[in-house]
Parts: sequence; C-alpha cells; structure tokens
Amino acid sequence: MSTHLESPIEWNLVLETVRRVPHYSGQVSIEKQWIDPALSRPICLFVRTYRLLEVEQLMASYAEYQIPLFESAWLSKDDAPRRMLLPPILEVHQDQCVVIDGHHRIYEAIQQHQSAVLVLIIKGQLDKLPADVLSWDEVAITNQRLPRELKFRNFRSSNFRLINEFIDNFH
Repeated sequence: MSTHLESPIEWNLVLETVRRVPHYSGQVSIEKQWIDPALSRPICLFVRTYRLLEVEQLMASYAEYQIPLFESAWLSKDDAPRRMLLPPILEVHQDQCVVIDGHHRIYEAIQQHQSAVLVLIIKGQLDKLPADVLSWDEVAITNQRLPRELKFRNFRSSNFRLINEFIDNFH
C-alpha cells in the first residue's frame, strides 16, 4: 500500500469540517495544539495490528514530506480518491485530554516515544463520553475486528461520535 501526503489543509477548512460533526457544532472551542501524547487518555480498549502498520507508514510519510506530525493534510492511498486527514481529536473532560478520534496514531506516537504531536483540542459544552476513560496501560493489541460494544468499557452508543462519517462525506 502506498500512502501519499499532499499539502496541509488550511485551518478554516479544518474548522469548518470539524464543526459539521453534530457534537462540535455548538458551544465548543476547537484549537490546534502540540501535546505530549503520553498525557492523553484513551477510551478504546484495543488497537488493531493492521491499523498500527498503516500508522507506521503514515508517520514515515509525514517525515518524508516534512509535514509536522499529524498536521491536517490531504491523504491518498493507492488508487483511492484523496481524503481529508485531520489531526487526532481530543476532548477535555475533567481536566483530562481524552482521545476521541486518532486512537491508533496517538498509541503509536507513544510507542515511538514522540514527545509532541499536533492534535485538535475541543473544550466547552461537550456531550458525555461514549465510554469510560482508561489509561494507556489498559489498551491491548489485537488482530481481530471487534464489534463496537466490545471495544469500550461501559459503551454508551447514543454518545458515540461518528466523526469520520461527517468528514469523509464532506469531501
């Protein structure tokens, strides 16, 4: 599989796209920030091996094209149409940065001892989380595809954020 990163995406387009997600259309602030990924908190119990391989290739592409790690960019894979790749999305809940989207990228950044990655931080009047907040020590590697309700502790489907559905359907 060949991954090609194109030019970074303008902030106005990133912001407009993220605000299409119903959970982020209201009274929230959305900012780009550099964070230490080890200080974030996951909600997903698993990372999948094939996704980690994709993230390793993605991180190599960021380095090759000299784009800051996880900066928003257009992404092309083989013959597939290009798609918008946003930085990981983290929400602030009770002073904790919780990974909502980009779980595999943050996990791999921690494994590679990255001290800073670019993320989108969302604060404000946020809906309740779709699952319990975990520590990275609780996250296991699997090669199985699991149903969503098994990937989270105390999963609440009504609070799940379908972020990719809104991003992928926008462009």
